[in-house]
Amino acid sequence: AASTDLALSLVDSVAGSGILDDPSPEAISSSTSALDTILASSQGSSDTGTDNTELPAVDLDVADKAADFVSSIASAAGDMEDGLDTDLASTMMGSVGTLFGSLSVDPAASTATPTPDPAGGPTTLAPQMSAAEKAAAEKAMKEKQEKLSGKLRSATSSIGDALLKAQPVGEEVAVSGPSTNGRRGLSIRGKKQTSEAMMSSSNTVGDFAVPPLGANLGGRRLQTAACTDTSVGMQYVVWPSNPFAYAGNGSKGNLTKTNAASDADWNSDCCEVDANAVVSMTLRSCGQDLEVHDLPENITFTVYTPRTSNDTEEFVEERLCQYFDETAQAWTSEGCWTVELFDDRVSCACNHLSSFSAAFGKLTKVLEQAIVGAFECSNAQVLTPAGLRNLGKGTWWRERAAILVWVLMAILTVVFFV
Repeated sequence: AASTDLALSLVDSVAGSGILDDPSPEAISSSTSALDTILASSQGSSDTGTDNTELPAVDLDVADKAADFVSSIASAAGDMEDGLDTDLASTMMGSVGTLFGSLSVDPAASTATPTPDPAGGPTTLAPQMSAAEKAAAEKAMKEKQEKLSGKLRSATSSIGDALLKAQPVGEEVAVSGPSTNGRRGLSIRGKKQTSEAMMSSSNTVGDFAVPPLGANLGGRRLQTAACTDTSVGMQYVVWPSNPFAYAGNGSKGNLTKTNAASDADWNSDCCEVDANAVVSMTLRSCGQDLEVHDLPENITFTVYTPRTSNDTEEFVEERLCQYFDETAQAWTSEGCWTVELFDDRVSCACNHLSSFSAAFGKLTKVLEQAIVGAFECSNAQVLTPAGLRNLGKGTWWRERAAILVWVLMAILTVVFFV
C-alpha cells in the first residue's frame, strides 16, 4: 500500500497541477481517474473494494485532502456547460463512498498504543494517557471525523449539482458508487425542475413525494449576477452510513416530540439512529440549499429500517421518523410523523426538507405496569380513595389496549341499556 506521506504527496500533486483551471470533460475524467487510483493504492488494491473484498480504510489525513479534491472536481464539472455525465458521477460517488469508510475509525483507538506481550503473546493496546488526556484525544478525533464528514456531504451535493446540470428538465436520473467493505454504495437520485413547477404541482424523486410548495419556495431563489439559473435541483441521497454520527449527539435518537408516553418508559437500549437508513432530501439552486419548512401539506417518504426484534410481553419495539437538526446538532421528530410501520420499513411524513432516518428502541408497556401498580392490593383496597387515585396514575388509560377496552365497554353499555 502507498504510504500516507506518498498518498498525501500524490493528492497535492494532482490537485495543484492546474488541470482543473480550464474545465473540460477530459480534465474532469483525468482528475477523477487519478484520484480513484490514489485511493485504491492507499488501500493496497487495484480497485476501491467490492462486497467480497475487505480493504483497509484510507488514512484520515489522506481522506481529508482527497475530499477537498473531489469537491474541486465537482465544482469544475458544474462550471461546464454540459455538467457531469452519469459514468463520471458514478466514479466520483465511489470515491466519496470510499472516503466515508475512513470515518469508521474508533476515536478511542487514537488513545491507545500497541504493547507487545513480554511472554510472546499477542500484542495488546494499552492506554498510555491519563483519563483527561484520553478524553481530549477522543474529542479531537471526533472533531476531525466530523470535519471530514461535512466535506463529504458538501462534495456529494456538488456532484449532484453537476449531474443535474446535464439532465433535461423533469427527467429523473440515478447514479451510485459500488459497495465497499460490506457497506452499500453512496447513491443519489435527482431531478431538475422549474421553480414554477415546484411551486404549482407535486413532484417526486425516489421515495420522496414533495407537494406544491407555493409561497414556501417564493423568495428563496438564490440567483445572483453570477448565477441566473431559474431551475431547482431535487436531490435524494442514500448514505452508506450515518453522515452525522460525529456531529454533536448524531448517533442517538431523540424521544421528545414523539408519541412515546415518556422518556422513562424506554429501556436502556433506546434510542439508536439506524445508520444504514439515513437519507437526505434537499432542493438546491445556484449551488446552495433552499430552506423549505412549515409546509401546509406534508412531504411523504419511506425509510427502510427493518424491525430488529419481535414484541414481547414486556417490551414493544418503537421506530420513529426523525430528522437531523444541524443547528442543534441532534436528531429530533419536530415536524415529522410516523405514518405507518411495516416489518421492513417506516412510512414517514414531514413538513420540511432535511436528512432523515428512523430511531428505534424498546418501549415498556405502560399499560401493564400501571395496572399492576394499581392492583397490588386487595379488591377492597382498590375501592378506597387511595386505590381509585392509583387507577388515575400513569398513562395506561391512553394505550392501544386500554382504548380497545374503552370501546368494548361503550358498546356493551349501549347494548345493555338499549
